[in-house]
Amino acid sequence: MKVDKFRAIEDALGLEKADALVKDVAARLRHIVDPTMLARISQSGFMVWTPYGDRIKAFGVADMLAETVTKEAYAVGALDVVLTMSAFIAIEDKTYSTLELIHATRLAESGNVQRGIVTFYEPEMGEKAAAELTLEMNLRKGIALNEFTLFYQPKIDAATGRLNGFEGLMRWLHPEQGLVPPLDFIPLAESTGVIITLEEQMFTIACRQLKEWHDAGRKYRLALNLSARHFLSDGVVDKFAHIVRDIGVCPTYLTFEITESVGMENQLHVIERFIDFRDVGFSISIDDFGTGFSAFVYLKHYPIHEIKLDRQFIQATESDPTGNVIVQSIIELAKGLKLRTVCEGIETESQRQTLKALGCDEMQGYYFSRPLPIEELEAWIKSYEQM
Repeated sequence: MKVDKFRAIEDALGLEKADALVKDVAARLRHIVDPTMLARISQSGFMVWTPYGDRIKAFGVADMLAETVTKEAYAVGALDVVLTMSAFIAIEDKTYSTLELIHATRLAESGNVQRGIVTFYEPEMGEKAAAELTLEMNLRKGIALNEFTLFYQPKIDAATGRLNGFEGLMRWLHPEQGLVPPLDFIPLAESTGVIITLEEQMFTIACRQLKEWHDAGRKYRLALNLSARHFLSDGVVDKFAHIVRDIGVCPTYLTFEITESVGMENQLHVIERFIDFRDVGFSISIDDFGTGFSAFVYLKHYPIHEIKLDRQFIQATESDPTGNVIVQSIIELAKGLKLRTVCEGIETESQRQTLKALGCDEMQGYYFSRPLPIEELEAWIKSYEQM
């Protein structure tokens, strides 16, 4: 059993008062649990042994304990502190040691963000934890062995149909598993911090490819995703500026796409970072625009260059007449602020024609091409430009 969100309580009360509060929780538990079957195992966590191996009974005991211990507020000085507790249950198995049972309850707790819940350990939780650890080790190894690369999705001028450039999308070519989907590794890369090294690798690949195109007289632009963690990290602008100088590409042909969630951080710091990117020559695009609460804050306060409409708005242009009104309003607002608009997720000729009529600047999506490795991309470029 564990007091929910105890770190926030520690921050508010201080360590000494918070520790005294936990001791009061322990005192309440001792009134309803045999003290020989009770242990404090962490700052706000307790282990309780009960004779009930039946899930229904175990659930009832856990629920009763949490309710009894928290139904009355705790007096901390002049404050009345109301707590919630969650319970994580492992049913005894003769093959498990005591430490393995304790570990099982920790696995049941892993990843929990809710309050006042009762969760049972299931074997797949251990399998998931092992798989995540294996994935993280493979991820770090893959970065060291340069197993990651970019696939490129074309970006098309909406008015003329001209090929303007591409979005570079990260892909993991695992030697045994093949192509690993981005959703399987990018969240882990972000949570562990290796996303910074990974995105720097991808930026270097992108700059080399861009230089190859430019040296051949093809002045394509290239957009890359940049995680919030990397965008806000120290020295990121200087690192990227150094890379473009070393490779010899013009930064004005490079755009970084960031999500709206960045705007929820310290606004002054974010604005300063936008300005730093702009001063080097990079462009900033707000990806998935319109899906977050901060959307219009960007338009009013931040020095950005373009907005990228989320695909859910694009799909609505066919299935919902009001979708056109929303898209048109965003496009007109952007034009009034001298911002470019990019519509992603174009899948049909009808969508292309509709968005062209609404004044979108640039499009991308499976209607034109899926993201392609560079070997396939050159053939696609040749075919498209001969149309």
